[in-house]
Amino acid sequence: VDPHVRSFPWELSGVEEAFSGADLVVLLTDHEKFRDLLPEKLGCLMRKRQLLDTRHFLDHKSWRESGFLVVQLGSGRE
Repeated sequence: VDPHVRSFPWELSGVEEAFSGADLVVLLTDHEKFRDLLPEKLGCLMRKRQLLDTRHFLDHKSWRESGFLVVQLGSGRE
């Protein structure tokens, strides 16, 4: 899911559908819209609560407190 892309070759109705049944969430972009994601709400939709943050962008503490295994790549500096 990317809020800046208008269409995909597949159709998702939004973030909740993307999380539904997922084993892993991978954050590849640091769009401000993603900072507002609610891990406690979205985690309930997933099979496994796992997050890979490749941008060091999200509040890892809140994601861990919501039961997520959080892995980050890099330091977050460009």
